[in-house]
Amino acid sequence: MEETQKGRYKFVKVRECPKEIKEFIASKFQGRVLNLCCGTWPCGHINVDIKTSGSALNGNKIIQADIFKDKLELGEKFDTVFSDPPWNWPYNIRADFHNIVAHHLKQGGVFILNAPWLPRSLFFDLKEVYAIYRFSGLPANASLISIAEYTGRDL
Repeated sequence: MEETQKGRYKFVKVRECPKEIKEFIASKFQGRVLNLCCGTWPCGHINVDIKTSGSALNGNKIIQADIFKDKLELGEKFDTVFSDPPWNWPYNIRADFHNIVAHHLKQGGVFILNAPWLPRSLFFDLKEVYAIYRFSGLPANASLISIAEYTGRDL
């Protein structure tokens, strides 16, 4: 995480996930990874975001697309789908998002979500949940890293 010291004040870039959390999340990846809502961390083999910023790691692909409006057909199913989406999405958007994730996962594949909500859907069996608390001079921020398995169920 980028920090700058100016006199007695320390400034920390807050819109970026700390390195330790990125390493923990990446340790849970299995096989080929699709990163939806990749933002500034394009860590998957294929990375998708409404705005692209930065470059993908190891020459992997970045696609600029609105996952809700653009019909995203990637020609393959993935072993892992990871997402750190906008945390303020309303409930109906979250349900649509879970349907999109299920569309891109292999049966038995892993969905890893970094958000303050759990992936509640008939598509997923929740396997692990980790809480992350970030303490600072401000009230604590908390997020959940959820790991769920795609069941292959149809609605």
